[in-house]
This record gives sequence, structure tokens and C-alpha cells, in this order.
Amino acid sequence: MDRELLLELNRCLKEDEVSGIIIATEPKAHKIYAIWALEHNVDILMDKPLTSPMGSCTDMDAANRIYADYLELENLLEK
Repeated sequence: MDRELLLELNRCLKEDEVSGIIIATEPKAHKIYAIWALEHNVDILMDKPLTSPMGSCTDMDAANRIYADYLELENLLEK
């Protein structure tokens, strides 16, 4: 995540007492915002798909990365 964006998100979290976010960006960006939110104990409402690796419609390895991303986010949620 871009350092400037990270600083802005952290500022909003601290100053505005953010407790939840809506992630409705390009699916390729969902994961970075979700990781940030989970690491800061911020509730998430996310547009689908969860992630969208390039080639996931035609390449089974790329499609399997969607599941790997899910497991990574699930692990962060359980911490």
C-alpha cells in the first residue's frame, strides 16, 4: 500500500474513530484494504469478488489464488 495512503487511513482511524469500512474498489485492490482493516480491528463490508488475480477466469493456478487470499484474510480475522 502506498505510504501516503497508509498514513491517511491511519489518521482517519485515529481522528474520526472509524469502526468500519466499505471496500468497493477495483477488486484487485480489495485485499490490501482488507488486510489494513483486519490489522486495525476495523469491521469490513466488501464488494465481491474478494480478490481478482489476473487470469483467474482461465488459469486454474490464478483461480486458486482467490482461495489462498481468502485463507490469508481468514487467518488475520482470527487473530
